[in-house]
Amino acid sequence: RMNYPGVTSITRQLLEYWKDDRREKGLFFCQREALETVIYITEVAEKAGDVFISNKIKLANEEMNASLPRIAMKMATGSGKTVVMAMLISWQVLNKLASPQDSRFTDAFLIVTPGITIKDRLRVLFPTDPENYYRQRDIVPSEWMARLCQAKIVITNFHSLQLREKVQ
Repeated sequence: RMNYPGVTSITRQLLEYWKDDRREKGLFFCQREALETVIYITEVAEKAGDVFISNKIKLANEEMNASLPRIAMKMATGSGKTVVMAMLISWQVLNKLASPQDSRFTDAFLIVTPGITIKDRLRVLFPTDPENYYRQRDIVPSEWMARLCQAKIVITNFHSLQLREKVQ
């Protein structure tokens, strides 16, 4: 059993849940590792003296668009990016509901896809969808689902964000 120093109690419970060998539907190592990395950057790095990580990320974000901070993960085709998205949403929402004032967390998400097909496939990220990944892939304990349903999630494709041409 890992202690995961420096993380919130919600995060610790999720990490232990995701790592449990008794899970019927185990997660890929790369999925857990992706979350552990983002969690470390968000919750632990500065406390652990790894300020250079957040400084580098802040600098890169300021150079591109300071009003839209972001962290990216690169994952191979078939590695379960949608599962990771469900894990990220769970971690963020459950922590935000537990500590509404904590600005590291959010309960609102805008997911922008490259097309309609992928947009349709990602409906599994809505906790209210009958085939949602939170239950189907056992991302959170069933008793946490009601809280997770408080997430505000919008999924759209990038075309909806493009400027429209004015017809004269």
